Amino acid sequence: MRWDWLIAALVCGPGYAQQDPAAACLHSLADDDRFAVLAGRLALADAHPGTPGVLADRSVPGPLESRAIADWVDARGACIASGAQFRQQHYPPQLRAIEHAAEARLATAAAALADRRLDFAGFNARRLEIEEDVASRWTAAVRDLRQQRQMSGQGQRQAEWLARQQSGQQARQREQEAALAAGRRDADRRQAANAQMEQARAVAAQSRSRDALARRQASAQQLLNGTYPPYQYPVPPPVPLPSGSNCHPAAVTWICTSR
Repeated sequence: MRWDWLIAALVCGPGYAQQDPAAACLHSLADDDRFAVLAGRLALADAHPGTPGVLADRSVPGPLESRAIADWVDARGACIASGAQFRQQHYPPQLRAIEHAAEARLATAAAALADRRLDFAGFNARRLEIEEDVASRWTAAVRDLRQQRQMSGQGQRQAEWLARQQSGQQARQREQEAALAAGRRDADRRQAANAQMEQARAVAAQSRSRDALARRQASAQQLLNGTYPPYQYPVPPPVPLPSGSNCHPAAVTWICTSR
């Protein structure tokens, strides 16, 4: 059925439809001798009838044709199964579900044809209806998938933009924290240097104070030593000698003993 490869190409790119192993398998059914009896009465590889006359063929299959129709349905199923893993990996699940439903509807119509409950014209017309319905569903699914992909891309770009903004904000915050830490270290160093300078100035002031005191004391001593005549402590007046006593002088006084 043609829509398998058309819609897959719309969603996944034209290469995917041709890479599906089921594509070549389905096309090979048109040249399979097992189904030669059906040639010209239904499209073996494509949903489109070969000539307008097949849509007017009101005949029903005979026993040989009914057997060939059953074998053709089995061969189609084998072709579809051969590409199942590929489609599982590359096709969205929405499209795989539509494809599965379409194949089930086609198999039901083919069974009705083989049982002579449907003529060839009715089968071909129903097959075209299935293709048109599935193509419509598939096109809508493709549109939804594309919109989702665009929204996902926009969301991803927005997420990337937010991530860049957050990363830049974090970087700026780290830079600010580093600058603040460096400023605190500089302030601590300046404070420690100022404290050392204050201590050094205090020690120097104490030293200068001691030196000034020593100089003042030396100057005073020099002044005292430079007076003329030199300063002498006054000698106390002598004590009168007691009369009628046995006395002798001792420094500035007298020592007397009784006779």
